[in-house]
Amino acid sequence: MIEQPPMYSAPPPIRLNFLHPRVWLAWGIFGLNILVFLGSLLLGFSLMGSSIDDVIILIRLGAKFSPLIDLDNQWWRLLTAMILHGGLIHLAFNSYALYILGPEVERLFGTLRFLAIYLGAGLVGSVASYMFGLIQSPAIGASGAIFGLMGALGAFSFNARSVLGDFARRNLRQIVVLAVLNLFIGFSIGGIDNLAHIGGLTGGVLIGLLLAPQLRLVSDGWNRQIVADYAPSWRWLGVVVVVAVALAGAWFVHQQRLADPQVLFEMRNLRQEYLNELRLLTA
Repeated sequence: MIEQPPMYSAPPPIRLNFLHPRVWLAWGIFGLNILVFLGSLLLGFSLMGSSIDDVIILIRLGAKFSPLIDLDNQWWRLLTAMILHGGLIHLAFNSYALYILGPEVERLFGTLRFLAIYLGAGLVGSVASYMFGLIQSPAIGASGAIFGLMGALGAFSFNARSVLGDFARRNLRQIVVLAVLNLFIGFSIGGIDNLAHIGGLTGGVLIGLLLAPQLRLVSDGWNRQIVADYAPSWRWLGVVVVVAVALAGAWFVHQQRLADPQVLFEMRNLRQEYLNELRLLTA
């Protein structure tokens, strides 16, 4: 008589019950960026964005342009710059990055937290560009916010190390390498606003650490699942503090510029040049 070995069944896979299956805001932003770009083409913007007229159109539509922020208090430009792009290639790169990163962040964090990360990191990126960039250089693009999504994913992987183990550590290493590589490319190629990238990445990491879910493994007999304890409401105050500190820095730089006669003179000339070009363009 041959005795059969005991049957062995592998344990069922661990279920993840903290993911948010519905993704709509990431796709909404994706579509908005494309619609705004199409709208800029209707106003005369060229497909590749290579002329001085294209720069004037971008400023007219809401690019971050320090003379208009400082002299005319057009602070809304720190946000509207995030939905403008300087040509088809610029739009394609940012759209692809948003396509890869956006849905994943929204599934992990949820729609409201995704919005806080995207807008908060994008705003911090714009502030960094405003504070440390050249006052004569307009800036546009969603890349600061996209670097923020990258930072938030890194923050999630960092928080999840104890539960997801090597999987989270590998993800964290990949995100760090990807961020360093993109920053290196930004420093190597002219015309890229790496200050916005660094600011967005920093904002994304900070907001991501504040809002990232705390994971724990729950075992109910044979069934195992990972559940998430989302950040308590007081952590949203930390998000407000991050944005407030960035805006306070911008206000300090603003006051310093207005108190410097040489800088004030330069900004007035730049604003007048823009207005002259705008009159010629719209005549």
